[in-house]
Amino acid sequence: MQAEIPLFILIFILGAAIGSFLNVVAYRLPKILFDQDYRVISGFLREEAAKSDRFKSGIPILDRILSRQNADQLLTKHDVLPAKGLLYLATPASSCPNCGHKIRAYENIPVLGWLFLRGKCSGCHSRISVQYPLVELLTGLLTVAVVYVTGLDLNGALFVFFMWILMTLSLIDLKFYVLPDQLTLPLMWLGLLSSFFGWIQVDFKEAFLGAIVGYLSLWFINQVARLILRRDGMGNGDFKLLAALGAWLGLGNLFNVILLSSISGAVVGIVVMMISKNRMIPYGPFLALAALLIVLFGIEPHTFFYLAS
Repeated sequence: MQAEIPLFILIFILGAAIGSFLNVVAYRLPKILFDQDYRVISGFLREEAAKSDRFKSGIPILDRILSRQNADQLLTKHDVLPAKGLLYLATPASSCPNCGHKIRAYENIPVLGWLFLRGKCSGCHSRISVQYPLVELLTGLLTVAVVYVTGLDLNGALFVFFMWILMTLSLIDLKFYVLPDQLTLPLMWLGLLSSFFGWIQVDFKEAFLGAIVGYLSLWFINQVARLILRRDGMGNGDFKLLAALGAWLGLGNLFNVILLSSISGAVVGIVVMMISKNRMIPYGPFLALAALLIVLFGIEPHTFFYLAS
């Protein structure tokens, strides 16, 4: 065991560095996707505005809304950044959102950089969220834990990647209340392919049925909620995330995931409602937490189903 300590230290450092990148992805990816959606909408509005200059509907208010001048004013006011200011996952270099100060290499060292700066920007001294070092620390620890449990092989490496994506999805859902298809769907397909080729220790039939039942189970629950509450109980991203979890953990673990996520979500929800009744609580992080608990503690399929029965 002592001989493995240096290896686990290196794994922790790698995990913490990845955690730093996950912070960037969780901040930038939703903005990139919103930007793309807005460009599509703005392009449509400009096309309609150009048409309205040639063809008049005869309805004054509609012609005024679609006029080129009015459309340009709206799009100038709300338009996205010019091409040189576009965000990508890797570029531009990280900077302070308050003053634009470029973060130096030593300031970007996971956990230690935030401690060195005492949680403040070296340019404008505005506070840096404690989320950044916490995510780096947690990702490092979870990377070590997953490798320790699953092993230092292909199966272990894939489940480490699985954990990293769940961390990213949780951060995005907590801040933006969205689970991007750009992460959930590739995660599902990777789980299915990994089980099909035997890269992970999950039978392909279990993975395939887990993905289908995972999606349909939450979809059905949401349909019931719509009938009773007259509103959605959860978003489509939750369906796709549970489908991905089913692909990685198998059909037999779906009940475990749903039960663990429901219990943890209910407990946190009650506490949050006591503090702030109007705050939304995303379900994605609780699904991710349930999946990680199953991986880390080796919870067997159908465990909670048998206990409940």
